[in-house]
Amino acid sequence: MLTSSEHPTLEQLLAIPPRITPITPADQGLFTRMFLAELELERYPNSWAYMTQACRGLGKLGYKYDDGRVLISIGVHKEHYVVVNPLGRYAGAVVNDIVRHLHHWSGKPVFIKHIKENDRQQLGAGYIGMAEYPWESDAPFDDATYPEVVIHHRSLEHIDTQVNVKYRLRLNRFLNHLASIAHDHLGIEHYDLFKHGEGVQALFERWADGDATRLEPYRNMLEHPPASGFSLVSCLLTTQVLGFHVFDRVGIHTAAVYANITDHRRIPGSSEACFLMAMAELEYHNITSINLGGSETVSLDAWKRKLNPHTLRDTRPDHLVYIGDSLPAQSVEAPTAHPPSPQR
Repeated sequence: MLTSSEHPTLEQLLAIPPRITPITPADQGLFTRMFLAELELERYPNSWAYMTQACRGLGKLGYKYDDGRVLISIGVHKEHYVVVNPLGRYAGAVVNDIVRHLHHWSGKPVFIKHIKENDRQQLGAGYIGMAEYPWESDAPFDDATYPEVVIHHRSLEHIDTQVNVKYRLRLNRFLNHLASIAHDHLGIEHYDLFKHGEGVQALFERWADGDATRLEPYRNMLEHPPASGFSLVSCLLTTQVLGFHVFDRVGIHTAAVYANITDHRRIPGSSEACFLMAMAELEYHNITSINLGGSETVSLDAWKRKLNPHTLRDTRPDHLVYIGDSLPAQSVEAPTAHPPSPQR
């Protein structure tokens, strides 16, 4: 059995079951092909940007099982293995085998995120919902604690209506601030490492406020951006980086947002203004819908709902925990328990 800070070596993983290897930047085409084969378009986790942040903790980008028809990604969260967004026909049967091995190795429950309904039906015994063994005490379903929010570009037409009065007020605060500092132009550009790298890094450090763990998923996006997506930077007078935004296609005319970081504490309203600019840029690329994903907190959920969502998707049933066939549910920590100690 593994200790709390130990994980299987690649050699161990290669032994049982076969075909488990590290995820590398060269796998982006493999993931894209599997996403395109999905019958459920516009799913938030069907994105390279999502997978590279959700599977971190094992190697640089996580590990994967690939047998040519099923693709399963594996990461770590606070000493627990995490199986993320299984892809392919009959993926549930393979998930069932893999989580049993991971549970045996670690002696801990294994999280399963974004597993589709038909795959859930292929699972055996020993699974419970994340409400019974929470991801975090204050976000029991992680990014599915609140529903996925999907908006259309036509939402921009309603910014001046009464229902969006608070959003409009935030935009006015931003415009007034620009006027007060003699900046009268907000632009949007495609991210370029040499032009924007230092400015984005400074933005990240202000946003993280000394917490390096908040930066890890965004570094992966910078170093291995989605080839099918859009990495954008919002700037004042094209020199001062104010926001960083990563979108990836999850449908023919739909993109999902995986990073939307702005200097909103320094310039009030910048979060709303920069996001609207990014949406306008995507419209030039024939993107007419945006999936904002689910949320961990009520405040983030409230921000996402400001733009009159077209669709709200409850994805909590897609998040499970394998506790083992012989481990009764009542022996698992209740949602009010303290979350597991983080990895060292």
